[in-house]
Amino acid sequence: MTFNPNSKGRMSKGGLSHEGVRSLEIELDQAWGEDWKEMAKVKMLKEGDRNTKYFHVAAMLRRRKNRIVGIEDAEGVWQEGSERVEDEVLMYFGDIFRANDICNPKRATSIVDHKVTDEMNGHLTRAVTSEEVRKAVFEMPVDKSFGLDGMTVLFF
Repeated sequence: MTFNPNSKGRMSKGGLSHEGVRSLEIELDQAWGEDWKEMAKVKMLKEGDRNTKYFHVAAMLRRRKNRIVGIEDAEGVWQEGSERVEDEVLMYFGDIFRANDICNPKRATSIVDHKVTDEMNGHLTRAVTSEEVRKAVFEMPVDKSFGLDGMTVLFF
């Protein structure tokens, strides 16, 4: 069975169409359960990185399987075409993540139980003593860098 890239997603020379591949997957599921998928993963790990025909066919099938050709819009109408799909995705996620004027942060925080008591808050907001700073600095590992500059505690 060989893949012909000019055949618009069909196999040539006695190969299988998409429907044929799907029916084989169903047969394999019935005969082997999930084991055949695990065996395929093992084969992909062994042979997949070697620029082989197997790797290219597997990559092509994965790309075809993951391709989104259409999407259902908010009214339930099926939309096809890359521009329409893109517009629907942008509208959907834009609606979900758009800031909402109705939300009042003070009202939202008023219904949440307070976990920090006044005593805890007083401890957290008090001034730091020089003894606490000294203790923290001397507990730091001397060979570790704590910033993006790569400088260790020994440098300072």
